[in-house]
Amino acid sequence: MSPSPVRDFIVGIFVLLGLAAVGYLSFSVGGLSYAAPAGFTVYARFDETGGLKSRAPVEIAGVKVGRVTGIVLDENYRARVSMDLEPELKLPTDTTASIVTSGILGDRYITLQPGGEDQLLKNGDEIAFTESAIILERLIGKLVHGSVGDESNGNGGGDGSSPKPDAGAGAAADGAATSSGSQPEATPAAAGASTGTGSQPEAGAAAKSEGATSGGSAGRGGTAE
Repeated sequence: MSPSPVRDFIVGIFVLLGLAAVGYLSFSVGGLSYAAPAGFTVYARFDETGGLKSRAPVEIAGVKVGRVTGIVLDENYRARVSMDLEPELKLPTDTTASIVTSGILGDRYITLQPGGEDQLLKNGDEIAFTESAIILERLIGKLVHGSVGDESNGNGGGDGSSPKPDAGAGAAADGAATSSGSQPEATPAAAGASTGTGSQPEAGAAAKSEGATSGGSAGRGGTAE
């Protein structure tokens, strides 16, 4: 096959277009930008960034208005995030900055919620109201430990409350037995009363028999004399 300058030229153009497309996708996916800073920089401090990286987008209502330019640790061991925003953006001083996740397991980015103050943030100001990132693993751990604690408290409460009905039932049974047992104790008194009334005829009969025996023996003694 003989060489063709036209064919080689066309192949070269396609190769250059492919390389340009790969480079554009690399810059877009990686968040790289060759543009100069917008000139409107604000800062925010967070207790937890949750894997937030530089060049992460900054959005308002889902619209990208800037990007994260740096993350450092301050003197109080908090994350100090610098954001490069569009110069025409007007943000009140009570704006809230939150670190959220794109989807369930997506990348972290910052969303801004403008407030209602009349004063506006200027270049170099710091956003006072922030919301740190939520760590999914810690949240699941708290839920698991909380459920385990509730189960252990429920078991402990059942053990502690079970003796109460038994004690009450035992006390009721003892009271019933005591009240029912006090009635037979009064029986000996009744028996004594019946014995006392019945002993009088027996004593009288004994006295009469003794008198008769004495009289008979006295009569036999007089006859003998």
